[in-house]
Amino acid sequence: MNHVFYFVFSFFLISLSLTAQDYSRKQFDYYNLEEKATAGCTDEVSTQLEESVNFVENNNSEQGLAIAETLFKKGEATACPDLYVAYATALFRHGQWEEGVSIAEQGIEKYGSNPELISRKGNMCLEMAELGPGKKHIDGNAVYSGRDKGKYDEAKFKEENYKTAAKDFDFLVKTYDNRYQEILILGYIQKQLKNFEASDKYFKQLIEDKNSGEEYAARAQLFLAENYMEEKKIEEAETLLLQLEEAYPRNSSIQEKLIDLYTLKKDTQKVKERKEQASFYQLIPSQSSLAFTKENFDLLIFFADEKNAAKAKSAKLKEVVKKREAKDAIEICLSILKMHANHGNGIEEESTQHLIKFGTKATDPVINLFLSGEVSTCTITNLADVLATVKDPKGWTPLVNYLPVMANMPMTMIPPMIPQMIIKFDKEEGTKVLVEFVKPIIQNEKNAVKSSNPFGELNFSENLMFSALKEIKKEKVLAAAKQYEYSEEETKVLLDKIYKE
Repeated sequence: MNHVFYFVFSFFLISLSLTAQDYSRKQFDYYNLEEKATAGCTDEVSTQLEESVNFVENNNSEQGLAIAETLFKKGEATACPDLYVAYATALFRHGQWEEGVSIAEQGIEKYGSNPELISRKGNMCLEMAELGPGKKHIDGNAVYSGRDKGKYDEAKFKEENYKTAAKDFDFLVKTYDNRYQEILILGYIQKQLKNFEASDKYFKQLIEDKNSGEEYAARAQLFLAENYMEEKKIEEAETLLLQLEEAYPRNSSIQEKLIDLYTLKKDTQKVKERKEQASFYQLIPSQSSLAFTKENFDLLIFFADEKNAAKAKSAKLKEVVKKREAKDAIEICLSILKMHANHGNGIEEESTQHLIKFGTKATDPVINLFLSGEVSTCTITNLADVLATVKDPKGWTPLVNYLPVMANMPMTMIPPMIPQMIIKFDKEEGTKVLVEFVKPIIQNEKNAVKSSNPFGELNFSENLMFSALKEIKKEKVLAAAKQYEYSEEETKVLLDKIYKE
C-alpha cells in the first residue's frame, strides 16, 4: 500500500499532545427513534448515486464526492436516505472523517433508525477506532498526519469510537435477524475494550448458532481462544485452537496462536515445533499441497535465507526439479515466487522458467496463486508470464479478469506487465480485449472532474493499457475499434494515446 507521510517536528508533536482536546461522539436512542417512511430516491438520483459509489469504490473519492455533494446541495429535491449514505461515505473515504460522520448523523435525525445509515455510521466509527486520529485510508493509500494525531487524546478517541460503534451494531443485532457480521464485530469491539465477558458471549453465540456459517464460527472461535488466553483459561484456549487446527491444518494464523499459547505454558519444545510449522505455511501458497516435513521445511528455509548464495540455490533448484515429483517441484517453485526472498538474484526467474517447462501441469496451481491476493507485484508478473507462455486456455480468463482489478489499484501495487502478457498470450484476441477495455476510459475522460488529488493525475494503469498496444499494427487496432463501435472522435483519441503519447 502506498504511504504518504506528512512530517512535523517532534517538538511540535509534543506540544500538540499536551493540548489534546477531549473527544466525544453524539449518541442516539435508536429504540425511541422511529424509522420514518420514505419514498426513497428517484430513478435519476439513484443512477447518479450509483455512479458516485462506483467512483468511491474505485479509489476516486474526489469525483464520487463531487457528484454526491452536488445532489445534496439541491436539498429536498434530491433528499433520500441513500443520498445521506453515499455522501457520508464519499466524505469519509476522501479523508473528511468528521464531516462524513456528521452527514450520517443528520440522516439519522431526518429519517430515524434507518439500518443503512446506522450501519454506515457504525463502520465509520469502527474504522476511526482502529486507525486512531493520526492515520486515514484515502483512495487506497494510507495517509499519516502528525497534526491530526495530536488533536485528540488517542486512547479516548479510540475508546469513544469503539463504544459508539458498539451501540450502533447492538441495535442492528437486536432489531434484525441473522446479523452475523455485526455479532462478530460486537465481540471484537468488546475484546478491544477488554470487556472479555461480554466479548466471549458474542463469540459463543456465533459458534453455537448452526446458521451463522463456517467462516463466522471459525473466526469467532479464534477470537474466543485469544480471549481465553487473556483470561488465563489456557486449557480451554488450547482445546479451541486444536479443534481449529484439525479443521484448518495449513492455516498459519492458527499456528501463530498456538505459539502464543505454548509460550504461556512455557512448553519450549512445542513452541519450536509450532514456529517451524508457522514459518512453513507462511512460505508456501495457501492452497499448496506440499506436505509439512522436516525435509520440505529445511528446503524452503534454504531458499528463504538471503545469506545463501544464488549459485547454491540455483543448483538446489535444478536438483529439486530433476529428482522430485512434478507436483512437489511445481509447489516448491511457486513457494520461491511467493516468499519473494530472491528478488534480483535470478532464482525467481529460474523458478518461472521451470514452471513454464512443466507446461499445463502447472496451470491450476499457478492460477490459484495468481488469484490468491497473497503475492507481490513481481510475482504476479512472473505468474502471468507462465500463463501467457504456456497458453493453456484455462489461463486466459484470469489474465483478462485482472484488468479491472489492476485499473483500481494504487500505483505502487500495479503489476505493469499484465496487458503485455495478454497480448503475448494471444495477439489478436488480446488486442480486442484491450481496445474494448479502454473504451470507457476514453469516454469518461471527456467528463472527468479536474482533480486536485495528485494520485488522480497519474492514470498509471490506463497508460499501461495503451502502451501494450503499441506493438500492434494500426489496422488491427482500427478493426477492433470498429468492432466495438468507437465513434470517430473516440478512435482518434485511442490512436493518439497508443502511437503518439
